[in-house]
Amino acid sequence: MPIERAIRNRLFWFVAAAMVIIASFVLQPNRDGRLSVAESRSLPTICWLRRTLGIECPGCGLTRSFVHMAHGNLAAAWHQNPFGVPLFLFAAAQLIWQPWQSWRIRSNRPVWQIPGGVWWLVALCVLMLIRWIWRISMGLH
Repeated sequence: MPIERAIRNRLFWFVAAAMVIIASFVLQPNRDGRLSVAESRSLPTICWLRRTLGIECPGCGLTRSFVHMAHGNLAAAWHQNPFGVPLFLFAAAQLIWQPWQSWRIRSNRPVWQIPGGVWWLVALCVLMLIRWIWRISMGLH
């Protein structure tokens, strides 16, 4: 991959992670479990499955989990969706990892690879699906 393309790719992931983290700090959890911006009205539910079929999707609670993580409430984050905790930490780590990797590319140093690469995220997604199926089968949606 050409150097400039690799740098643009790193910049994209940095900006995406930064937007997610900033949104997590800007949003506020309400007492009713929904989210709002600066104490205004609650935001609508964005989950298509929840709105149309009344059941949670595998990712339901991730946004609320991220918001609770940003506000330092680990227990509430875990309660909303336990996968939100490692995903939030992964997104936050990108704010350091991506610029550092970009610096390594520009300095003609080898890029550090995480053992297993993207397979960690694939495994996390599979576990989310398993949890979702289990919750539906137990009537916990």
